[in-house]
Amino acid sequence: VRGAVVNVGFYAHALETCFHASAPANIEQLLRLPMTDVKCGLVTAFFAVFGSVIALMKDVPDIAGDSMHNIKSFTVRLGTARVFRASTVLLCALLLGSGGGLLHAATRAPTGTMGFFRAGIGLLSLVASQKVYERGAAVDASVPSQVYEYYMFVWKLFYGAYAALPFAR
Repeated sequence: VRGAVVNVGFYAHALETCFHASAPANIEQLLRLPMTDVKCGLVTAFFAVFGSVIALMKDVPDIAGDSMHNIKSFTVRLGTARVFRASTVLLCALLLGSGGGLLHAATRAPTGTMGFFRAGIGLLSLVASQKVYERGAAVDASVPSQVYEYYMFVWKLFYGAYAALPFAR
């Protein structure tokens, strides 16, 4: 939810302050923005999925505490290995899809500069997907320190995606 709400609000704010476009006039228009503006919808979906991966990954090393306190998290119900692998696969798919989408969008960019940035970020997304796969394959999901190190790597990718966002337009 955070990934969706923050990005829709940020997108609406950027429309008005940076691009001098009219932002949604009320909450109803704001909530419809991801469905009516393709770029907003794609960014919102990307960060919502990425945020979900982070939330799932965060629970993996907490299985002992969740079990002890009778919290039925996905990790308790499915096991550390399954949740960790599912999170890794989901993140790989997200980065592959967005990388491919950006490479395709680069071919349709209205300017050479925009095409260059889209292609560059698309290629970086594909490389990031490969790194997610490689690093994830080396993690033993039952060892909290390994999961934590990987989790922090995922956070770096998350912030890197935010940093790249203005160049992907």
